[in-house]
Amino acid sequence: PEALTFIDPEIVSTGVIIFKLFREEIDSLPEKSRKFVSEAIYTTIINDSDNFLNANVNEDTYRVCAQLMKYDLKPGEITKKFLFTFSAAEMRFIGETLSTIETYEDDQILFMSSTLEMLRKNNLTSQATEKMTRWVKGIKKNKIVVYFQEIGVKEFRLSFRSEEIDVYEIAVYFGGGGHQKASGCKINGTFEEVKKKVLAKIKEKLHRNKTV
Repeated sequence: PEALTFIDPEIVSTGVIIFKLFREEIDSLPEKSRKFVSEAIYTTIINDSDNFLNANVNEDTYRVCAQLMKYDLKPGEITKKFLFTFSAAEMRFIGETLSTIETYEDDQILFMSSTLEMLRKNNLTSQATEKMTRWVKGIKKNKIVVYFQEIGVKEFRLSFRSEEIDVYEIAVYFGGGGHQKASGCKINGTFEEVKKKVLAKIKEKLHRNKTV
């Protein structure tokens, strides 16, 4: 319903929005429930902000986190549990995925991929793919990361990440969506066919940006 729509492009996380909208209600909760809600909101913030690394993190983000700490929040424990706790199988899968890295245009474009077989042999679900792009954040000279996830026969889910390029435009071209720094789409075809199409579109975008 339109009455429930809340849009603020300056806010880094839905967790911040929820806290601002329902702070009084959260304050009135019993202590145990209040702590549970504050932990859930903080988890949303570190997820949406990529653990405060994204460029749209601002003073307001940290202010909300400081207010959440009044509810006996333990940021270090939550961050460790959510971002840095893995099973041996998950670490093997991460390593296998990172070993597929290919770069183009003098390392400006980075592709990596995972297959259903990689998940199967490690006895994992698609949940293991959710934070994969974080492992390549900060690679020198890189401007865009594309993660190809096989989800069916000749069917791939693509995740685009960039701090410099509007990846939303690329995702929309292929029928997807998202926002300027993080978007995604689904494309059918063989891996090589999909990779060729996506690489051509990204190169076009990079070269167009140079001429602007």
